[in-house]
Amino acid sequence: MLITSGRSRRKNWFEFSEECLKNLEKELKGTSKDYLLNVNEGEFKDYLFNKFSFGLLELHEETVVIHPPKQREHKIDEDDRRRLWRSLYYWECNISYQCEGTTDLWHILPTSFSIGGSGAEFSISGNNITIKFNIQSQDPNEFHREKDSALKVLNDHILAINNNARSFNTELPGQINQIFSQLKEGYLKENSFFAAINVSQNPDAPRTYSVPKVEKRPVIQKPVVTTKVYAPEPTVDGKAYHDIIDCLTRVGLSIERKPSLYVGKDEEALRDLFLMQLELAFVGGTATGETFNRSGKTDILLKNTDGTNLFVGECKVWKGQKHYLEALSQLLEYLTWDDSKTALLVFVKNPTLTAVIETVRQVTLSHPSAIRFVSNRNERFLQFTFKLPQDSQKHVAIEVMLFHFDKEAEGRG
Repeated sequence: MLITSGRSRRKNWFEFSEECLKNLEKELKGTSKDYLLNVNEGEFKDYLFNKFSFGLLELHEETVVIHPPKQREHKIDEDDRRRLWRSLYYWECNISYQCEGTTDLWHILPTSFSIGGSGAEFSISGNNITIKFNIQSQDPNEFHREKDSALKVLNDHILAINNNARSFNTELPGQINQIFSQLKEGYLKENSFFAAINVSQNPDAPRTYSVPKVEKRPVIQKPVVTTKVYAPEPTVDGKAYHDIIDCLTRVGLSIERKPSLYVGKDEEALRDLFLMQLELAFVGGTATGETFNRSGKTDILLKNTDGTNLFVGECKVWKGQKHYLEALSQLLEYLTWDDSKTALLVFVKNPTLTAVIETVRQVTLSHPSAIRFVSNRNERFLQFTFKLPQDSQKHVAIEVMLFHFDKEAEGRG
């Protein structure tokens, strides 16, 4: 696959991932001793993970924009022009999609890739990818063949490179811990030596340091309508959904590390912790709980300033697979036709999480409205496509998010 990027040669995954790890090591080694010894270790490691991990690629095919084809003339000399049996002209076609993920991943050769494929060219600009290909006549069938061929190349690349990126993200915390621990151990040893020989300490050195932020506070905005030719399916845009899911993930993982926040709390109290953070994290949206939406009260409803829904979520304590499947049905009943992206937050109070993850993997697709498993951002954050019970042609994205709020911590507390 060719991605236009101005580079003479595309890097392969091994070169690219090695370079990323070297940049991680460079940043850590460039951190001052005072900073590394006094900063909050957990927050600093979270910062490093957010900075150096990869956002998985995603192509939003529903955002397709087909630009008017342009007629071009073949560049041939006069002799060839007289002998040429085919048309002197062809049609240049350009199609654009919205996409997300770490942009560099579009330009990297994954460890497994297909040779050959479409003759299309691909270019990236911000959060948009454009496919350019040629057809020889104004034949809709030829257009769709070339378009489908190009899409297959893109989706094959996404699948392969996301597998590489997912493995990298899984191993990254270990890489961070190893380099951090080695540096910290060296600095502590150095400080012990300095203390033993009575080296004077700098009294002005701060005792604590704040951790930098990787990204700005996200702003939720309604998608801008760019054409009146047709009415696109109303939906929260991919980036906003990603930001909401990312916020819920960070909140849940943070609560897991602080048993005092969840010990003795029921579904409603735990839900309020997530609601509070959603309200703080997003500008232009209003987060509410126990709000009527279609046929019942949903736990989390994030609305735009004009009253339209941006996100619908449901929270449940894990009580077995029967209760879990009922929770999926309940969530689907709350959704209107406009609610295309949502999440089910499952609070697991069992001593172990692994068995629950495996049960969720096995039983979710047995739900009558389930269509397919899409991917997993991590072992316990699973993405599925469902259909609305009241409209089987309408598909919705559901992210099942499992958080471990260990009930045994109540006894230990």
